[in-house]
Amino acid sequence: MSTAAGTGGCGRNREPKAKQMAIPISPERGGFLRSCYTGIFIRDFLGGRGPFGSPAIDPEVRACQEDIFYHYKQAVIRAYAEDAVAYEVEERIRKKLPPYTEEEIDERLRYYLERIPYKLSQIPLLPPLVSLAEAVRLGRIHRS
Repeated sequence: MSTAAGTGGCGRNREPKAKQMAIPISPERGGFLRSCYTGIFIRDFLGGRGPFGSPAIDPEVRACQEDIFYHYKQAVIRAYAEDAVAYEVEERIRKKLPPYTEEEIDERLRYYLERIPYKLSQIPLLPPLVSLAEAVRLGRIHRS
């Protein structure tokens, strides 16, 4: 059986491996969209608690799938805007500038909310539908 130099027939290198550098999995700039957990959102939304800044609904009346999806997507966009403002605050701190006041933070948040397009997050309709189907299957939601 012929083997390559430095291997023991099993393809393993007998020489100690040099330290490998870790590959960063996060993007260089911008980061990932912060998720609003779909299952938690649907449970709390249908329970009337108004999660992630969404409006509270009457738990007895409930809401249709389109309303749930719309408010879920708005919650993701709101979280994205909050992250953008937090990034600006971090940059100001790094540059040794004075931090934003509460009014300036609210103004920057409104600025981002007005400019973020609805289709930015491109959330597929499948995760909310799967979560709803699972809740129906488990008997936590009843079809009307």
